[in-house]
Amino acid sequence: MAGHVLVDRDRCTGCGTCVSVCVYNALNISEGISNVDEEKCLGCGACV
Repeated sequence: MAGHVLVDRDRCTGCGTCVSVCVYNALNISEGISNVDEEKCLGCGACV
């Protein structure tokens, strides 16, 4: 396991690009900010 993605809440615009590319469905947008489900995230980096 590579780890987990951390969202920089000051820089996240809530655009949803990360959500659309995550093949593990580990990301969602809540209150305009991306959130990571650490149980699903494998840290592949596709979203960054």
